[in-house]
Formats: sequence, structure tokens, C-alpha cells
Amino acid sequence: MGYSAGSGFVCAPAVLRLAVPESMRPTNFLFLAAAFSIGTFLANSMFLLSFLISPTVFSAGLTFAAGQILKCK
Repeated sequence: MGYSAGSGFVCAPAVLRLAVPESMRPTNFLFLAAAFSIGTFLANSMFLLSFLISPTVFSAGLTFAAGQILKCK
């Protein structure tokens, strides 16, 4: 997980810099940082909560919830 988060923090800003207009970069970089922070927090908290709910069920539930939210928009 550490390598993935590290490479994401290195590669994603480089790609965004090339793909996003300069006026929209602050918003995109803020969203990127928030998404990585939340993703890392949830990935670590899954195993802290494993005595309550299985990590597989937890991650599947988050994926389902995200799909439902995007479908409603």
C-alpha cells in the first residue's frame, strides 16, 4: 500500500499538470490530495475494524455506496 500511495502522489500530479488547464489546477490538486488521504485512511481503518466487519465486506460496501452515489447524479 505504501508503494501505491507513494507512486500515486508522484505520478498523478505529473499527469494532471499535463492534462489540466492551469486555471483549474488548484482545485484538481486539492481533490487529488483529499482522495489519496481518504483512501489511505480507509485502507488502514479496514483492518482496525476487522473484528466488527470483514475487510472484504467493508470494501465491497464502500464500492457499492460510491456506485450508488454516482448513479444518482
